[in-house]
Amino acid sequence: MSSIKLSRKIYVPLICVFLLSAIGAQDFASTSTSISMALEGEIPLVMQVSVGEPLNRTLQLSGVVRQEQEKGAYASGRPFDIFAGARIDIGSVKIFSNYFGRYSVSISSQNGGFLMHDSGSSKPGIPYCLILDSTRLLSHAGIFEYEMESKSEGFGTTRSMVLAIDALPEGLADGLYSDRLAFTLISR
Repeated sequence: MSSIKLSRKIYVPLICVFLLSAIGAQDFASTSTSISMALEGEIPLVMQVSVGEPLNRTLQLSGVVRQEQEKGAYASGRPFDIFAGARIDIGSVKIFSNYFGRYSVSISSQNGGFLMHDSGSSKPGIPYCLILDSTRLLSHAGIFEYEMESKSEGFGTTRSMVLAIDALPEGLADGLYSDRLAFTLISR
């Protein structure tokens, strides 16, 4: 439902109540008639997730495998270094829901939970997991799931997110490796 329709559903009855109460206040001195009115509202289910910019639901991951002497050569904001045991802070996820039941943040990996070489070759990809607020999420068929329950507070709940690379497969070529993540909320 659009916000204009929602605001009409809320504001029109409120204006009517205000006008009726003003009229009732004037007439109250002359008569003691009471007026009763029932208001009915509809609050739509709202479930949103964003990463980085508001309402951005995708995140591009880009890391580089390179010779030891070159590590740290990239400036801030560039691809992160990929190595065994790496823990890379990739930002935060903002979750807003007015749903009182159980739901999950579903994070879909374009490459099935692997960072793949940008050359498009079939060389081995680099498996990774995500850590969302200290909870380790493993990929199941390219989907990472984070379970939540009840509505979020205020303007949403923010969770920190880390990319964890535990080990590197044998035979990795130097170069850029990447994946794209898509975020959605699913009620259970």
